[in-house]
Amino acid sequence: MRFSGFAWVIIGALMAALASAGCRAPTPAAAPLPAPATETSAQSGDLVLRLTVSSADVEAGSPMVVSLLLRNTGTADAVLRSVSAVLFDFAVYDALGRPVIRPSMSQRRLLARQAVRVLRPGESTAASMVWQVSPQAAAGQYLVEGYAVWTAPGSALLTTPRLAVTVRKAQR
Repeated sequence: MRFSGFAWVIIGALMAALASAGCRAPTPAAAPLPAPATETSAQSGDLVLRLTVSSADVEAGSPMVVSLLLRNTGTADAVLRSVSAVLFDFAVYDALGRPVIRPSMSQRRLLARQAVRVLRPGESTAASMVWQVSPQAAAGQYLVEGYAVWTAPGSALLTTPRLAVTVRKAQR
C-alpha cells in the first residue's frame, strides 16, 4: 500500500503522540472550557461566594488579582466557625484540569481556639490574593476556582465554578 505525503504526516503525528504518552491509552478529551470572563459565583443556602479576577487574560510573568467575597443574603446571622484564621483560598488548573496552583487549605496554621465570624444579614467579608503567573507559563487557557473555608482544615464548604483565564506569552 502506498501512502501520500499527508498520510505520512498524520502517521508521524500519531506515532509521536503514542511515544510521548508512553504507549498508554490516550488521555480523555477535556471538557469544553468556559468562555473567558472576570466573575463567577456559587451559593449555598443564604451564603453567596463571588470570585472575581482582575482580567480575563494576563501576560505570562504578570500578576493576576484574585478576589473573593462572601455575602449573607439571608435574614438571619450566618455563623462561620473555623480552626484556621484564613477564610478564603483559590486554585488554578491548566486546560486539562491538572493543578497549577493547589489550594493551600491543608497548609493553614491552625488556631489554638476556634475562630468565629458572624455575617449579619446583608453583610459580606472579602479578601484579595495574587496569582503571580510564571514567566514560563504556557500560553493558553487556565481555570481559577475560589473557596470559602470554615469548619475544619481542608473542607471547602463553598466552591465557585471554574473561571477561564487566558495566559499570553510575554512580549519581548
